[in-house]
Amino acid sequence: MFLALVLLVLGNSVCSAQQDSYNLKKAKEAIENKEFSKAKEYLQKELAANPKNGYAWLEASVVYAVEENIDSIFASLDNSLKLIPKADEESLVKAYRMKVKLLTLAEQNDMIPAVFAEAVKRMPKNNSLLEMRGEYHFKTRQYDLARKDYLKVLQSDPHNPQLMMNIGVTYVRQEKYKEAIDWYEKALDADDNFDDARLGRLFANFYGTGNFEAAVGEMIGLVERGADVDMSVLQMLADSVPSRNILHDKIKALEAAGKGNADWSVVLAQLYEYEGLYEDAIEAYKKTFGKNRYAGLAVDISRGYLHLSRYDEALSWANTALQVARDSLVSVDGILESRGTIYLDKGDYDLAVADFTQSMQDGTPAATALFKRAMAYIRQNKKEEALKDLTASIDHVDSGLQRVYVWRGWLYHELGKENEAMGDFIRAVEEDSIGTPTEATFISQHFLGIDRTARENVAKSLKEDGTYASRFMAACFHALLEDKPMAVHCLEQAIEKGYNSWADLRDHPWLKSLKGYADYETLVKKYLP
Repeated sequence: MFLALVLLVLGNSVCSAQQDSYNLKKAKEAIENKEFSKAKEYLQKELAANPKNGYAWLEASVVYAVEENIDSIFASLDNSLKLIPKADEESLVKAYRMKVKLLTLAEQNDMIPAVFAEAVKRMPKNNSLLEMRGEYHFKTRQYDLARKDYLKVLQSDPHNPQLMMNIGVTYVRQEKYKEAIDWYEKALDADDNFDDARLGRLFANFYGTGNFEAAVGEMIGLVERGADVDMSVLQMLADSVPSRNILHDKIKALEAAGKGNADWSVVLAQLYEYEGLYEDAIEAYKKTFGKNRYAGLAVDISRGYLHLSRYDEALSWANTALQVARDSLVSVDGILESRGTIYLDKGDYDLAVADFTQSMQDGTPAATALFKRAMAYIRQNKKEEALKDLTASIDHVDSGLQRVYVWRGWLYHELGKENEAMGDFIRAVEEDSIGTPTEATFISQHFLGIDRTARENVAKSLKEDGTYASRFMAACFHALLEDKPMAVHCLEQAIEKGYNSWADLRDHPWLKSLKGYADYETLVKKYLP
């Protein structure tokens, strides 16, 4: 960790030509080749001959980082800060940046302000240093001080839109939205193509001023410009009734007029899909597919039919997507995974496994495909195969580890490996510790033997979330407790709220205790297609 930090900050070269002695040059070459013992030998020779070579001390911090010798890293940096010439501000700033990051890593945050004070006193007009201190003040929520630093930099760099954007964000964090909008507009005056400022203005109008008309107009403008607008923006606007009505009206009008650079049928389809209006979403996607046969659009249509549990139509459109992709020489890995998901939801587990496997043959295994194949293996009672996939997915997943750990913990439990199971259940709870608790917390707590706490977290999950997914997992929890009436009650609530993963209803292993229970069997017969 220390080594990665040092190399990230210092980069490949920290020496001026005047200080590039033979020993120092050889030390740098050794560091670049990760021959750190050899580098240390050359640095020791250099410092024995020239103990006032600040650049050698700066390189020595890399060697001490390999050894995780924190005291020596700090000592090397302090020596470099004393000995590097005042004129070489670039190297001095690198050394100060390293010292601040190391103090953060060592949890000695109370010493950081003094380091910045010393640095700014030495280099009061160094913009890189002032921006670095501004970033520190921003991260520590000292927004007035951050803004003060950014404004100092702006004096010598008056046309920098990113600095103006940064100042706007400090005002947002203080809920001073009108001031934030003023700075976003200054950033756009400096660079009309700076779409991040437009996005910032959108959020400020939506959350701060309540000007939904302006917020919706901003989003439409961004889409028209071809900007990469995250779906979360559309969802944010759709979650507020006033802005949703404005959004619907404006997009429908644009879609009907057929004007502009954007395909408003797709935007309208995405809006319908988020709102759960899948029939409308399918029709909007089809309208665009009729004009442009893109594989991604066929996948979108397939996904809409999957939401409606119309498996034959979902599979037909997934197959269309595969054919279009192959005709266009486009990768089919993601489409195969999508089709595998349909088979998984339908309960055709052999076909699901085949698609997930094929989707991973030509590239790096995707965490989602590994996880889904594990779920298919579990339904086939192939626990060892599922365990391998979940373990492999950990190396490829960026988020959602809590879900992997709770399932792997359950598999270990089923296989009689209780020590491994307990370890994974603890990890699942730790990974799920922020925000509304999910099944990773309360299912794990059940197997850890703390059902009272687990019940409290189930109640919290239903209160704060209450979606069909949380109610289904609450049903699983109660089924594991063999509280069959409550489990069925939660399943009924999940179905009422839109739950329709029928293979899970029939085959989910955590619902096993409900098999043969009259109310559950009645429910299955009533709702299974």
